[in-house]
Amino acid sequence: MPKASLNDFLSKASFWPVEELCLTAWAEHAPFAFWLVDALRPSSVVELGTHNGYSFFAFCQAAKALGLDTDLYAVDTWQGDVHSGEYDNSVYESVRAVVERDYPDRAHLVRATFAEARPQFADGSVDLIHVDGRHFYDDVKEDVETYLSALSDRGVMVLHDIVVHERGFGVHRYWDELKATYPTFGFTHCNGLGVVAVGPNVPPKVRALVELQDDGELADLVRSAYARLGAAVPTPWATDGPHLAAVQQRLDEVERELGEAREEARRKGEELHYVRKRLAATDITMSRLGIIARAVNAVPPGFSRGAYGRLRTTVARLRRRVDPTSSPVQAIFDEGWYARTYGIRGDRKELLLDYLRTGADAGRSPSPLFDPEWYAANNPDLEGMSRLEQAEHFVAVGGNEGRSPHPFFDSAFYLSHNPDVSVAGVNPLAHYQKAGDLEGRWPNPYFDPGWYRREHRFVGPAARAYLESPMPRSAPSKDFDPSCYTGAPDVPTHDEVDPLIVHLMSQERRRA
Repeated sequence: MPKASLNDFLSKASFWPVEELCLTAWAEHAPFAFWLVDALRPSSVVELGTHNGYSFFAFCQAAKALGLDTDLYAVDTWQGDVHSGEYDNSVYESVRAVVERDYPDRAHLVRATFAEARPQFADGSVDLIHVDGRHFYDDVKEDVETYLSALSDRGVMVLHDIVVHERGFGVHRYWDELKATYPTFGFTHCNGLGVVAVGPNVPPKVRALVELQDDGELADLVRSAYARLGAAVPTPWATDGPHLAAVQQRLDEVERELGEAREEARRKGEELHYVRKRLAATDITMSRLGIIARAVNAVPPGFSRGAYGRLRTTVARLRRRVDPTSSPVQAIFDEGWYARTYGIRGDRKELLLDYLRTGADAGRSPSPLFDPEWYAANNPDLEGMSRLEQAEHFVAVGGNEGRSPHPFFDSAFYLSHNPDVSVAGVNPLAHYQKAGDLEGRWPNPYFDPGWYRREHRFVGPAARAYLESPMPRSAPSKDFDPSCYTGAPDVPTHDEVDPLIVHLMSQERRRA
């Protein structure tokens, strides 16, 4: 077996520029975080203590750049503590804004104490845990020991501040105990970062790293390499001493670039204003024609059905000229599910454009909880709309009117049981997919997502897992026994029928 060298602990990821910079004691560890995600390829990451999000965004950036199907969870109260200091809600809002902008589907913010959040993560389900909460000895010990069982058999834990001895920090003391129990590797720059190989089957590159402690020369070389890479991470707040001139020069360059960008934005804005004026005028025309059409229960006078349909298509195309991805459907679009279901590759924008341009007309669904055939069949007043227009209708109007997108998801039930969603005017399915499922809100009277996750010991969207599970499906909640229900006289008993869906559809027919 060839002898290990520095190249074994560096990759292209180690040299990536950091996309989200902020004031933090973690700044110089981003290059190693990139390498660790590259080496570990985790299916799930949990961070305990996120504050302004720097380390969390480093993990998110790496997972996204590597094209990994990784779920990332940031657990924090966002209230501060004796070590980080107390702060107001603006810190949480700034983190949430970055998540919604750059990582809307894979990054999840869990606003809770670490102990409160622990039941969300099944034992053996997490590949990487970063511990950076309160730093007293008893606190860090409790955090680590509470979450150790959540790690998978390839699980790795990372602890910050392992070389800090002032302000009552006790991470260094607990770090010494961990070193006596697990294979570890520690960095000493930027307050120190400890890597603990907890799982027996950690990937070979990580295993090689934690075995370096006995190779003093190479271990020091790895530490030195990442200390230098970390020191190269831009720190915009370092504006004194020898850095001042370089920072001022860069500020001047940024100001010039900003001026050029503003001029370009002005030109683009004029073009966009013209398109929007055309769109507004056409929308007014369409609204008037629609009023006439409803009054006479037909297409507007002077229009054939085909001509009226072509006019609607023209309006949709004009709207997408403003922004190809401005369709309301983006609020419920599940690109991971869409890619797996239809065998299409691409990032979120590419997959959304595929759906908008050809997928909807081909009968594809934007979400496992939106069935285009079901929605069309249960809303005959939408006849004449394309499948894309019907999906846009659901997101923009239908959901808040209580129209259901799928037999599994009851919009009226969700809105009545979640008045905060109703008052906010948010589409019920969009809210459920983004937050409601993980918050334990029920999509119908018989499916309990929190119970289903605990029963099957996994972390992630429960509704999607249920609908993707093979037949016969297990119970959706503790109060619904599919085996008993399947025995009812009017319910099919073969294994290709989900008793819950059959029951929900029968309830829907009774309401109709």
